[in-house]
Amino acid sequence: MNIKTTLLSLVILIIAVMVWWLMPPLHHPATQVIIINDRSDSTPADCASLTSIFYNSMKLPGINRHSTIRVLLTGDEHTANEPYSLAEYKAPDTRYIIEGKRKTQVRQDRLIADLSSKCTQSPVTKVSPIYLAVKRAVEQLQSMRGTNESAQYLFVKTDGEETADMQIKLALSQPPGSQLHLPNPIDNGRVRVSFCGMAETIGKSRGTKPRGLFTATRNAQRIDRAREVWGALFSNSSNVTFEPYCPKQGDSESTKRK
Repeated sequence: MNIKTTLLSLVILIIAVMVWWLMPPLHHPATQVIIINDRSDSTPADCASLTSIFYNSMKLPGINRHSTIRVLLTGDEHTANEPYSLAEYKAPDTRYIIEGKRKTQVRQDRLIADLSSKCTQSPVTKVSPIYLAVKRAVEQLQSMRGTNESAQYLFVKTDGEETADMQIKLALSQPPGSQLHLPNPIDNGRVRVSFCGMAETIGKSRGTKPRGLFTATRNAQRIDRAREVWGALFSNSSNVTFEPYCPKQGDSESTKRK
């Protein structure tokens, strides 16, 4: 093989790699993710859980450099109860041949540190417009769907105690099996919705000056009712899951790498 042929082959290889790098994945559509953090005073100000959810999101199937992970905060009177966008990140590329596994991990750690910093600066609110935040998040994910094969995930870190929508608030206070009078179900379609932190609440203040009861006293009936109510608020309830506690292992794994 002469020098000209070798150079031509090298140029073709470089062009092929550049095209592969710039083109969106054809057979593996980019997964899109939104995380909602309930910042009301009835939930612990736990940024470690939020960053753990974010870390685990970067490991989801279909996550690539065309994926977006957006973090929303529940709203308050300053936003007319509309959710507030805390951060938006492009997922680090995981194609190790180009950049190396270590460089990808460093980028992930930087994103986690940035999110943690923003989370700790987020103000606490006295209202929980959870339903509106979830509805807006699903709408956003539906608008981001590139193809019918694209996966969308919504993670909701909350105790589930809606206080802004009176229909939902009343329904939560009723016994399981009571007739439901709720807002229209959210059309989640193929969006996979995961609630976590339903058991992570703040009751009576532990401070020297008690500030009252932030979360209503829980019992087994109220827990069942919460799942019943929130499950009924989605058109595709089979794509909705509930976890009492939010993950912590993602954050610890990230810490071990440093």
